Amino acid sequence: MRINWGQKTPLWLLLHIAPIKNERDVVVLFLLTFRDITALKQPIEAEDSKGTSTLYSKF
Repeated sequence: MRINWGQKTPLWLLLHIAPIKNERDVVVLFLLTFRDITALKQPIEAEDSKGTSTLYSKF
């Protein structure tokens, strides 16, 4: 998941969603965890760009 904060550098998050069930095996809520993976995303130059924008490698 990529989040943009205005004109600043994008924030990349790894999102994990897990259902939480009760004793009757019914989903009663979802647990969401976020991990900042921005440091793992290395900027790469787009081949067709003129240096004005960058792309990020896939995780």
